[in-house]
Amino acid sequence: MESSLQTLEYEKALSVYKKFFRTELAKERLHQSVPTLDLDFLQTRFLEIERSRKILDSGKSFPFQGIRDLTSVIRKIEIPGSVCEGIELAQVTQTLEGIERLRKSLQECESPLGPLQVYLDQLIPQRELEKRLKECLDEEGMLRDSASPELKKMRQQIRSQRSHIQRRLEDLVRRPHIREILQEEYYTERRGRYVLPIQSNQKRKIQGIQHGRSDTGTTSYIEPMELVDAGNLLSEAIEEEEHEIARILAQLTDELRTHLPTLRANLETATEFDLVFSLGEYALDVDAQSPEIVASGRLVIREMRHPLLLAQMKRSEVIPNDLVLAEDSNGILITGPNTGGKTVVLKCAGLLTLLALSGLPIPCGEGTVIPLISGVFADIGDDQSIEQSLSTFSSHVARMTSFLESVRRINEEGGRSLVILDEPGGGTDPAEGAALSRAYLEELISLNAWVVAATHLGDLKLFAFEDPRLLSCSMRFDGKTLAPTFELLMDTVGESHGLEIANRLGLSRQVIERAQEIVQSNPNDAAKLLHRLTEEEREARKIRAEIESTKAEIEEKRASLIRRIEQTAKKEHQILEAAKKEAEHKIHNAKRRVGQIEELIQKEETKLKKGFSGKEEELVDREKRIAWLERDLDHRLKQIMEWASRFPNMAPEMLKPYLIEKQRLDRLKEPEWKQILREINDEEKNLKEEFPSTKTRISIESSDQPEWSDIEIGDLVKVEGIERPVSVVEKSERKKRLRVLIGNLESEIPFKRILQRFPKSGSTPEKEPEMPKPPTKGYTASANWEINLIGQTVEEMETRLMKYLDEAALTGYEEVRVIHGFGTGALREGVRTLLGRHPAVKNFRPGEEGEGGGGATVVRFKR
Repeated sequence: MESSLQTLEYEKALSVYKKFFRTELAKERLHQSVPTLDLDFLQTRFLEIERSRKILDSGKSFPFQGIRDLTSVIRKIEIPGSVCEGIELAQVTQTLEGIERLRKSLQECESPLGPLQVYLDQLIPQRELEKRLKECLDEEGMLRDSASPELKKMRQQIRSQRSHIQRRLEDLVRRPHIREILQEEYYTERRGRYVLPIQSNQKRKIQGIQHGRSDTGTTSYIEPMELVDAGNLLSEAIEEEEHEIARILAQLTDELRTHLPTLRANLETATEFDLVFSLGEYALDVDAQSPEIVASGRLVIREMRHPLLLAQMKRSEVIPNDLVLAEDSNGILITGPNTGGKTVVLKCAGLLTLLALSGLPIPCGEGTVIPLISGVFADIGDDQSIEQSLSTFSSHVARMTSFLESVRRINEEGGRSLVILDEPGGGTDPAEGAALSRAYLEELISLNAWVVAATHLGDLKLFAFEDPRLLSCSMRFDGKTLAPTFELLMDTVGESHGLEIANRLGLSRQVIERAQEIVQSNPNDAAKLLHRLTEEEREARKIRAEIESTKAEIEEKRASLIRRIEQTAKKEHQILEAAKKEAEHKIHNAKRRVGQIEELIQKEETKLKKGFSGKEEELVDREKRIAWLERDLDHRLKQIMEWASRFPNMAPEMLKPYLIEKQRLDRLKEPEWKQILREINDEEKNLKEEFPSTKTRISIESSDQPEWSDIEIGDLVKVEGIERPVSVVEKSERKKRLRVLIGNLESEIPFKRILQRFPKSGSTPEKEPEMPKPPTKGYTASANWEINLIGQTVEEMETRLMKYLDEAALTGYEEVRVIHGFGTGALREGVRTLLGRHPAVKNFRPGEEGEGGGGATVVRFKR
């Protein structure tokens, strides 16, 4: 495929990209680009190029200054024991600075890097190495005095000794007997020694060592004897300096050798990033869209332009063309006039395919799809080989043979080839050439190759017209101006227009007319048939255009009718929706009104069921207060009697008869439950006599616990374990739980703990019903300091613990202990979850060593 790359001017096209590159390494890397079948690489590369283009379009760029080609330096460092020169190390320093600038610029990029992020990740900082080299070397590669304390001391000595010698020489030059033998009044340096330019014929008048003469021989350079020792000291100091410089350079080279892998990797990353970013700049400059690279499928190049033409002409001056090769087709045959652009189309198609498969942006439009092609082969132009004594025809046949072998091998390996042919069968008899070309194309097609060919041969045009595997295309020719337009028309057959072009180019009119007579009398049926087919094709295109116009008009009317139907349906839908919403609104209002009526009826029924009026409620309150006082009195009497029975001698005289009677009654009295029942029945009898219409409120079987539906927000309810009534603030239908207000605290309780409901008078009770208050003296809290839950399930624990926490909070404990044990930890987690949501709990913690450790939890209440 090397010859095809040369034929399609692949290297010349690469040079078009070079002007956008910043580093020499990237330019060299560009020329190593070759077509590949690595799908992942190609898809990733075009994603990187597209991201680079967008970043450039936003106005952002990246610095590459200072990044040098260190190939020779790296090779030298790789040799063990080698020592780099100062200038070489300075190049390394500049490169390290450049890489660090590039890395920081990538970090500070405001636009998302996307697929370019990998380059930032791969750039490894080498600040210590950079700092070390900059401390030792200046920009010219000279060692600084700070490179080592010894070097600094040596250079101070050299400067001091040199200054001493210069002062001595200036003194000698001012002496009269020396001045008269000097060739010029100055001193100079020869071979590292300070000398005076003495006239050669006067050199015996001064004692010293000669260090050469001028080219004419008239001047001898003499080092005065009195400065020889000072010069020797200077030479020794300079020699010591050179040894120290060599030692430092060797040390720096060794240090650099240990950092070589990282340096090489950073250079590789910077080079690759320069390549990608520069290709993105080229794509932005020529408005090139990224092609889609696929494993297989059709070959589509939209708005293709030749890169070399774009480099020489304005983009608007280069005519774009589309090329489409279907996956199940085998190519196209391009016909048309000479100078019409057929060769440019052939070269452009082959070159853009090769460039895209090399991961390089191509001048194309959106919708370009390039499948993986295993080989691109091109035979274009008259390529005689004088060295091999081959004619044009022989040269074509040699390439045909080579192409056929390569295409056959690729087909056997499961790949596909693209073969580009310009005027196949040329250089020999047209009839034989056409037959040979047709047989060659048939063989290529049988090997599943794509063929893009251009021809003037009528027999080949007929072959492409007849064979469904080939598509006929032509270059459009303007019949009015007799000039080519360089536009490729798909699915058409073109004529050569040779006579018209020759006439336009100024050939004799007499010759043109004679040629027309010969063409008309030519018995070549193929040409006549092709001409007829061309005319028929034109007529067919005209009819097709009319059909398409009619079809477009019908489609437009159809679309208009569909829009009207849709608008009508939309309006009907809106009317139905409005009616539906109105009906739903009325139904909702009716349901709400019915609900209100049902609620009112239910309330009235509830009142009737309970058989209470305002007076009855007052009576109930009085009963409760009396009941409390009676219980309190009974409790106190029991205490007094207990003490009197235990200490009868100390009891008051007034209680002794009562004690005797009590003891007798205790022996004869009926069970307590019968007493309670008798008292209740007596009370009911009295109520019936006073309120004949009142139903019995209390019976041994009845219960005061309300129904779930009776409970409303704001109701006052009696809760098991809590003496005072509490207010309902929230009702959970799903959990069948109530959130109630206990003093200033809220608590969540299950419905089954509700003992009694006190209905609201109006929307909100004006006054909380008075309940019997516990006595301040002798009152004992119902909750203990701790609760033991060991052996219970999480479900069993919840109700018990919730009740305990409510009672403990009301009792006034600041801190209690919940014992749950260790076990599997499920009970402990359940306890702590419940503690976390209880409103009275301030915080809790695991028990300490003396409190049960992890088997208990200590709870602190809010105050």
